[in-house]
Amino acid sequence: MLTKETCLQKYKECKRGKNGATPEYNEFLKYADIDKRRLTRLFGSSAYSKLQVLAGDTPNRLRLERLPLATIMQQYGNLVAELGVLPPYGDGASEA
Repeated sequence: MLTKETCLQKYKECKRGKNGATPEYNEFLKYADIDKRRLTRLFGSSAYSKLQVLAGDTPNRLRLERLPLATIMQQYGNLVAELGVLPPYGDGASEA
């Protein structure tokens, strides 16, 4: 039966096999022979990150940050000023 303790043990074994390097998500799943759905049932959302925290590691999730529109427009304005030209065509997002 798969438990949180079993997953933690497999995680630590996998990490030892990598000489202490943090295993990546798919690498761990393959090593432990665990389906991602089963892992999610045990730990909930962000299951692998929760497992990493339980093991005392820092999760290696990609952190995406949304920039405010004002910041994007300021960067765009700075780029246009630096290059001295407007783009030759739009990206099509505003066209219907």
